Amino acid sequence: MIQNLWPTPFLKTNFPEEIRNNLLSHFLTKYDMFNSSSDLSNINIFDDESDIICEFTNKVVLPLYDAFLKESLGKEISSWKSHNLKGWLTGSGKNYASNFHNHKGAALSSIFYILCEEIDVGGEIYFTDPRQNSNRGYDNQFSKWFDHLSFTPKSGDAVIFPSFLYHFVETYRGNIRIAMPVDLFLYTNE
Repeated sequence: MIQNLWPTPFLKTNFPEEIRNNLLSHFLTKYDMFNSSSDLSNINIFDDESDIICEFTNKVVLPLYDAFLKESLGKEISSWKSHNLKGWLTGSGKNYASNFHNHKGAALSSIFYILCEEIDVGGEIYFTDPRQNSNRGYDNQFSKWFDHLSFTPKSGDAVIFPSFLYHFVETYRGNIRIAMPVDLFLYTNE
């Protein structure tokens, strides 16, 4: 019997339009999203205790992480002693791209796409095979074993994945795209 070893859980889903629209309005009011020199990666969205961020946290982020942990590990966030969330904004201007990276130190990561309305203007995200050099020595007939997972996000899309998973974003050539990566840190005494 063939077994697929070392699986990497990955979830692509959507989150409610009403919450997404509330976040969009909040971010456009609070931050200078159109200034390409604005550095919104150094803020933690979850330091904002507004009703909009609290609703997003309690109705979207934590339930999605709990569902992901439940299905992939049979656990919930409460299985750990404590947790912390860090979220920031990316991709707000034309020519945004993100180099090959992972989210070191976090247990799980996610990306919530707040605004991605323009199509055919780049901005595809690619997730790569986490098994380093696993394709070494194989000819092209085996390439599907090592293909990147990629897609062009749309408003309301969300992905959750283990933070070790390397990914990158192709250059976005549209006017504005707003995405919010969120890292989940889990702490235990074990």
